[in-house]
Amino acid sequence: MQTQPPLEASQRPELSSDEANSDTEDNQAFSEVLALIQHEKIAAFCIETRGRIEPSFTDQFSSAQKQTATLEPIIFGSYHAVFPVKFEDGVRWVLKVSAVGTRDQFGSSSAAALKSEALTMRLIRKNTTISVPEVFSFDCSVGNILGVPFILMSFAEGVSAYDVWFDKTIVPETLQTHRSQILRDVAAAMVQLDQFAFKAGGAPIFGEDGSITDIGPMRSVDNRRMIERLDDDNNDSEMPLYYTSGPFFSPQEFYQHVLDGEEPDPDPFVNGIKSLLQLFLSWVPDCQTETPFVISHPDLNFQNILVSSEGRLQSLIDWDDVVAVPRSIGNENLPSFLTRDWDPAMYAWNEDMERGVEPRGCWEDSPETLQRHRREYQAYISSASGGEGAMTNLSLYVQNLVFAAGDTIVRFDIVKKFVDEIVPLALDLAEPDDRKKLAEQSDVFDIAMGLVEGTLEQSIIELLRRGFEALLSRA
Repeated sequence: MQTQPPLEASQRPELSSDEANSDTEDNQAFSEVLALIQHEKIAAFCIETRGRIEPSFTDQFSSAQKQTATLEPIIFGSYHAVFPVKFEDGVRWVLKVSAVGTRDQFGSSSAAALKSEALTMRLIRKNTTISVPEVFSFDCSVGNILGVPFILMSFAEGVSAYDVWFDKTIVPETLQTHRSQILRDVAAAMVQLDQFAFKAGGAPIFGEDGSITDIGPMRSVDNRRMIERLDDDNNDSEMPLYYTSGPFFSPQEFYQHVLDGEEPDPDPFVNGIKSLLQLFLSWVPDCQTETPFVISHPDLNFQNILVSSEGRLQSLIDWDDVVAVPRSIGNENLPSFLTRDWDPAMYAWNEDMERGVEPRGCWEDSPETLQRHRREYQAYISSASGGEGAMTNLSLYVQNLVFAAGDTIVRFDIVKKFVDEIVPLALDLAEPDDRKKLAEQSDVFDIAMGLVEGTLEQSIIELLRRGFEALLSRA
């Protein structure tokens, strides 16, 4: 079947965080799924499903009338294809299909992830006021009526929060009002997930009544293997790769599991950066609670937040691979669009943007603006939860350290950012002798190599720890 052009980004119903391509040459990963799916059966299946759950839909047609539904252009992301379906009365649904939805690729971990995503959305709709797509049907098998595993759900209305956040057609005062509305509504939604807290981290396991009965292993995108595959001239596959891990019984175990599973690199400096990152993660304070893990949105970023033109939250989409995570990166976590300045490899802000010069890529906020909005979001979390928002403040740092652990492309720049922030704080706390020693090896290269070679003195490591704690206390 020929690939279809996408809807506008602001209209996308249920997409993965990294979507945005729909050119045929960019969708090689979906060729097998597109060959397997029973395209001609999708509309009929949707009509049958709607008639079963909504009797009034069937009643409005006479026996001589034929009910119809139309398949709209397919939308492709990196990990999923979305088939929008429009009924004759204007109601729209979407069928979400995994890129790995083939018999060879769709194993037990992928089946569990699909089931967990569907049942989590149902759980959230039942127990909170958070607007998420309504799941009408799902099937984790590869031999079902449509030929591939799927989730059938309601179309999520609204525009991308990015379009409203960077609306250049309105005055600054109105823009700030709309931004505040987005932050206030997202905070109010995320606080409600606090009821889904657990002693272990990983993917939720559901009982017959639709409640979470246990926490099991979780599936994650294997960024490292996908990067390594790019260097393999004999492998041109674009199929996403995953690994399974957990469950985890301490936040530290969760933070470190990716790094613990990595093989040593031939380059000692790469190993030194990894060791430094492991050190930073080991210094993250423990959450003193019996339930240190909580269900959270897996990617709380612009494209998964749909809002009205005034910034009112309409829907939170893309719950793919939803898991219980440490509270420091959990439901009170800062949205990732507010932490951009702590991911230097991806942050593209420049002064021209402040003057309204159109960027080649995406608009960005200045560090000062991001800091102001972080304080604002923390205040909304505190107000909605009745707490102090301590996890929100801490998440700025832990979130980016966890990003660095999971993605080698951004790892060096994030670790360097932390070193650049920590060293001046450590120097202020140091005694004269240690201050001199640290000043002589304050560069990220010197510290990383000192760690991997075993030449970095324990007193300097301790001083860096104190600098790290001082950084966290500024949150």
